[in-house]
Amino acid sequence: MTVQAFRSKGIPVRAILSAPLATLRNAERLASAVRQYSRLGLESVDLRLSPVGGDEEGPRKVATVFEILEAFKLAGIRVSLGFQGDIGQTALALNVVDAYSTGIGYRERFDHSGVMSRQRRLTGQAKPSGGPTAGVFLPLAEGTVPRRLAQALYSDESIRTRLACDLGGCAKQIDAPVNDPRAHYLHSRASRVEEILRYPPAWRPSHERDRLRTAIEFRERLNAHQLPTYTRKFKTQEKIGTRTMNALLTQVDRRIDASKSA
Repeated sequence: MTVQAFRSKGIPVRAILSAPLATLRNAERLASAVRQYSRLGLESVDLRLSPVGGDEEGPRKVATVFEILEAFKLAGIRVSLGFQGDIGQTALALNVVDAYSTGIGYRERFDHSGVMSRQRRLTGQAKPSGGPTAGVFLPLAEGTVPRRLAQALYSDESIRTRLACDLGGCAKQIDAPVNDPRAHYLHSRASRVEEILRYPPAWRPSHERDRLRTAIEFRERLNAHQLPTYTRKFKTQEKIGTRTMNALLTQVDRRIDASKSA
């Protein structure tokens, strides 16, 4: 009904589809969903897969996400991948999505159950307290970390120059990303999208492969040599994950190999 009403007024519709990954992993259910959206004449979908995102997604899960995205693309439906920073950037580089979204310093993953639980907790509150805290996007590592960890890294003279950002106001001060993480995040993410779109589509996978390799190597260096100094002081045992990055690199390599053999 919404599509019909908007189409009669010449207004385009982008449907929001929030779905469990486990549901669309099933080939028949995926094909049925794609057919129904195609039958409605929808040209684009804001696709939010749950629970997906973060640094520790395995290769099978990431591969499933790309299979779902490609099914919509083959049907001629443009996809914006919702709340997926890392997967979204690679999917854009591989031309399986037309866009992706994130929050500004947070919401780089999507968990539908978590969102609904939070909304239920806030229902009836006169003035909701708290809220998400923006993390700090680390250049070279290509990922967002808690602000406390970022403060420690930007205070480390052996590594801080490699974390510098030369965009916008960040160019004036090395630790500007910590002082204003949202502005830094916004221009960092926008810059990466602009950069990949400057390349012809055939060149984007190679550029993305280089970006991912550099990020993985830098994360491993941070984990091995920089983070242990601060785990005791800041009482955190977490390291910067590389599992999702490696799974994305596998997807890129497969597509590059396929294009060579085609």
